[in-house]
Amino acid sequence: MSKGHTRRVKIVATMGPACSSRRSIDALLRAGLDMARVNYSHADPAFVPQLVRRLRAAAVRAKRPLALLADLPGPKLRIGELEGDALELRAAGRVTLLIGRKSARGAGPNAIPVPQRLIGEALNAGDMLFLDDGLIRLKVERIEGNRALCKVIDGGILRSRKGITLAGTLDVPTVGPRDRIAIRQAVELGFDYIAASFVRSAQDVEHVRRLTRRAGRELPIIAKLERPEAIDNLQSIVDCADCVMVARGDLGVSLPIHQVPVLQKQIISVANAAGKPCITATQMLESMTVSPLPTRAEVSDVANAILDGTDAVMLSAETASGKYPLRAVKTMDAVTRYVEQELPGQAITRREATSSAGGAVGDAACEAAQRSGARWIVAFTRSGASARLISSLRPTTPICALTPDAQVRNSLALCWGVTPLTIDNIGRIDDVAQAASAALRTAGLARKKDVLVLVYGRELGTTGSTDTLVIHKV
Repeated sequence: MSKGHTRRVKIVATMGPACSSRRSIDALLRAGLDMARVNYSHADPAFVPQLVRRLRAAAVRAKRPLALLADLPGPKLRIGELEGDALELRAAGRVTLLIGRKSARGAGPNAIPVPQRLIGEALNAGDMLFLDDGLIRLKVERIEGNRALCKVIDGGILRSRKGITLAGTLDVPTVGPRDRIAIRQAVELGFDYIAASFVRSAQDVEHVRRLTRRAGRELPIIAKLERPEAIDNLQSIVDCADCVMVARGDLGVSLPIHQVPVLQKQIISVANAAGKPCITATQMLESMTVSPLPTRAEVSDVANAILDGTDAVMLSAETASGKYPLRAVKTMDAVTRYVEQELPGQAITRREATSSAGGAVGDAACEAAQRSGARWIVAFTRSGASARLISSLRPTTPICALTPDAQVRNSLALCWGVTPLTIDNIGRIDDVAQAASAALRTAGLARKKDVLVLVYGRELGTTGSTDTLVIHKV
């Protein structure tokens, strides 16, 4: 396995106490981090500006692009603060849910605060409750006012602020007050993507998009697929969103867990067919939160997501709060590189190009690069659209995107097979080939006599004008 191989599938890591120092961020970037996720379900908004400054500065030091993702809390329901911050629940034991309470302090043993009164209003004897992504299960035995007495079916260690889900659905708005605050801050701080949690329809995605516009800048929306309604409306959500995420944790709670592997393949397939990036997330290397090595099953899980056609793989607790965040990123990088090199035919599945002029040029570029043995397909792009289109075609040749826009460069860090670089504006068509050679040689990506397939528009600087393909030798 060669470290010189240009990795196609990208790595997303969640920031948290375990990896938010300057030193840790620098190490993660050296190890191959492509997108940093800020989870607003746990992040302190007062600390986020400082974290963003650290991330941007680290990317400058590393001389590589880094996309920033603001992951909205959404309507995920969580328990409040436990007495002592943790509670051991044993199978067949009893616990009491304190409906409308934010804290269990002073409430006695085996008390679990549930701040959201709507859960209490929906509860009935016999209902099943799932806590901590379904790891803990409770059965409601009886309800007494604002207290629900429950039997523990599956026990475990429960910690404060973990998720709680009622079997079935609750009519909860997709965007709440915390989401609006996060959206405003994400736009203000220059995040590159926003992830909309618990989307049910294309309308939910558009709602978040409108809120970003009102906050001052439209950001690309990643639709997190974690509810049964999202699966029912999969095609329309994929068509509307800029990217989708297979959020397997909550998906495996809201639907039978044995359905998740097939749903993952279906979601990735639909996203690939639509030319939309897809992130596969949750518990990919979960054991590395406490272990320096992953399980064999986890490594196979990552490999299978790559073979399914995912654009990116994501780490959650492994980097945010785990003991081995750097090792987790290095492991993800090693697995991805090996799969891509050893099973290239299976890891890369070409899709049909669109009928547009840009699609025709992109398709021709993929074919020309393969036939000519080109080192890179080089896309000159102002908006990033042409690079994303070529990425969606899954060429066997790596893609270099050249753009004068630093924000576009950062956003393209998520796209499969794309290495984005910033260049100055080009004034004349005659300078395109020379600019490409200079940019790639300066970045150490090309040498003299390397073949490049150049894709650009004759109307330089005009979005959507891609109409030209040139085969050029450095």
